[in-house]
Amino acid sequence: MATDRGFVKLFGKFRHWGWYTDSKAVHLFIHLLLCANYEPGNFLGKVIKRGQLATSLRSLSLATGLTEKEIRTRLKNFQKTGEILTESGKQFTLITICKYDSYNPPDKKRGKQRANKGQTKDKQRATIEEDKTIRLKEEREKHPHAFLDKDHPLLEWIAMRTPELNTMEQPLTKRDAEIIEKDYMKVGIKKTFLNMYNKWSTVQNYKSTYSTFVLWCEDKYVKPKA
Repeated sequence: MATDRGFVKLFGKFRHWGWYTDSKAVHLFIHLLLCANYEPGNFLGKVIKRGQLATSLRSLSLATGLTEKEIRTRLKNFQKTGEILTESGKQFTLITICKYDSYNPPDKKRGKQRANKGQTKDKQRATIEEDKTIRLKEEREKHPHAFLDKDHPLLEWIAMRTPELNTMEQPLTKRDAEIIEKDYMKVGIKKTFLNMYNKWSTVQNYKSTYSTFVLWCEDKYVKPKA
């Protein structure tokens, strides 16, 4: 899933939140709010619901600058006071924000628009990058979309280092990974995905991980023609 949330609401009473005096807790909680799914999505075959995010201690550490120990302690505190629920798995940790709707109310107008199959997307929400992604449709369709499969070194690396990218509406597939390794130099592949991950607030507005990679990868990383 990738959608434009725009903002989350923080009411004045947030200043009276029990963990407000802990600046690291505030930083982490706001990060969770900004990264949680606005709409349901899929990650490694599991449905990630609205208000949830699939992540890891390492990913949260890279994104916030906090140590894994600091993050682990604060996640436990959030659970004790009912801010979040966590579900640990082998591939990722699923975090549920208990009162997510209080911070990011559902967009009723957007829901009505989607109910009308023939209606186009709200032009005010469209971005230049989204238009570019649409223009890449022909290139994307040349390669049949395979089922999400992590049985590939690049997909396994993404699952560990940049898991949020797999929550996009069209996550990278094994076939995509093979195409990328064939068309792009190794030095630029992971660098580009890390750049996408670090700019998640922008990237989450796109649909396809593959098309976004093509847009963001610098020309110098494309393999020269033989």
